[in-house]
Parts: sequence; structure tokens; C-alpha cells
Amino acid sequence: MLVNRWEKPVVFDDDGLRITIGSPEEAMTWLSQASNRDRDSFRKAWRKCLAAREGRLPADEARPAVERAVESTRH
Repeated sequence: MLVNRWEKPVVFDDDGLRITIGSPEEAMTWLSQASNRDRDSFRKAWRKCLAAREGRLPADEARPAVERAVESTRH
């Protein structure tokens, strides 16, 4: 599988852990393991990352959806 790396990874802290996500494929792993994956922002990020992984969407277009999912964990 070809991994589409982002030029700038998404980096955030989660309960004392520093998490770095550098591609839609890595984001899908994080999204599948997150405890609050039932949120709408997580589902949207999953769909965007899946589309990027399948080549239906440029990888960079999935990144903002992942950032929104990360932000939703802080509220």
C-alpha cells in the first residue's frame, strides 16, 4: 500500500502522550483506537482518510478533517 505522507504532520497531546499523525493511513489507525470515535467529526475524518487511501481524494484534503477530530477531543 502506498502511504501518502503529509508535509506537516498533525501533532497533539492526549492524556500526557504526544501523538504525531503523518498520513491518512496513520490517522485511520488513531481514529479506530480513539475512545470518542462515535463523534461526527471522527466519522467525517474516517471517510476523508479512507477516500485518500483509496486514491479518490488528495491526501492533503483529509488533513483538516483529522485536525477537526483532534480539536473535538479537547471540548
